[in-house]
Amino acid sequence: MSDHRMRKNCLFAAFVFTCPAFAGDEAHFVFNHASGDPHAIAVPNGASFDHAKGYGFEPEGAVVDAGAHCSGPASPTIDPIATTDRITRFSVSLPEGSYHISLHFRKAPLGTITAEARRYYFLPKAPGPSIGHNLSFVLDLHNSALPPLPLNAPGGTAVRLNPRECGSYSWDNKLTIGYSDLVERLDITPVDVPRLFLLGDSTVADQPQAPYAGWGQMLPLLFGPDIAVANHAESGETLKSFLAELRLDKILSQAKPGDWALIQFSHNDEKAQWPQTHEPADSTFPLYLKVYIAELRRKGVQPVLVTPMQRLRFNGDGKIIETHGAYPAAIRAVAEAEGIPLIDLTALSTRLFETLGAEKARDAFAGHGADATHQSVYGAFELVRCIAKALREQKLPLAQYLKPEIPAFDPVKPDQAGLVTP
Repeated sequence: MSDHRMRKNCLFAAFVFTCPAFAGDEAHFVFNHASGDPHAIAVPNGASFDHAKGYGFEPEGAVVDAGAHCSGPASPTIDPIATTDRITRFSVSLPEGSYHISLHFRKAPLGTITAEARRYYFLPKAPGPSIGHNLSFVLDLHNSALPPLPLNAPGGTAVRLNPRECGSYSWDNKLTIGYSDLVERLDITPVDVPRLFLLGDSTVADQPQAPYAGWGQMLPLLFGPDIAVANHAESGETLKSFLAELRLDKILSQAKPGDWALIQFSHNDEKAQWPQTHEPADSTFPLYLKVYIAELRRKGVQPVLVTPMQRLRFNGDGKIIETHGAYPAAIRAVAEAEGIPLIDLTALSTRLFETLGAEKARDAFAGHGADATHQSVYGAFELVRCIAKALREQKLPLAQYLKPEIPAFDPVKPDQAGLVTP
């Protein structure tokens, strides 16, 4: 971990725990199923999470109790947190922060490795480094709480989560790792590294259920262990609602000099039928963007604007039909006026989808194109490769955190859909 400051050392492995409780920053923990340590406490495979002990396995298909501040009850018609992916999830109660995770497998993993609400850290067959019996990465852990307010100060004490987020692994007070192969050891160490904050809507968010995937939940696949991807994007968000729900406040409460932020809005901002959150591209939308930029800069964070990816709309000539109106141009204009980097995902996704063609491009969208806006795992992965391409070509300092083993990418030479499988 180079010279990052280690605040405490936590060592975990499947099924055995060597401390009776998680008490204090200096506590030292060890899970090891074959250690023979007389002080070890056995944790049988499948033992349910125990709040008193602070560790355990999450039940498959369950909605976890996040203790989160939700704006309403969980939806009675859909369970957004149901685990239907056959992944074993192990949770540990820990304070929010950045953690270096190291997994050791009995054999080289063949399946998916995720964390929190289906944030990807290993994807079978995806281009990238070989991991053998070990996988290491840095994970951002956050909850909905905001710092206490001074007397009579306006604001709130928690992010106003929506019903879809009630019970989400992304907002609870636990670090959750998901894997589909036997983990022999899980090492967890708090670290002090820069954060890469993600602000946006459902096309960026950590989507908890297949066949949906936001590009933000794929981004950790491309970044090394010296930066933590902190995905705060959520479905249905606009610049206005993200602000009203105190999501920006949460980011600002954690932000520090040296951090980065990727900002992609407009899919919902452009909806005139949403009168409370609609921001016209020629008036309030760019003004809100500038407020975000100013607030992040005030905290020493480097913002990067991202234009929205295209939808699955083709004309008879095989060309993408533009559905975002004046919004991409408005984002480009703000980036130029403010002198900040821009990733033109609108242009990059146009090249990607037109190269694939109307039929093959369906593989990049959820439900083989049944949803014309949201990506599949394959589509989201191709989009983050476009983002990495832009970071490298613009020689942004953020590019130094990309894994050097990730090969160069050209959207006119996309990966085959079958190569990237969840």
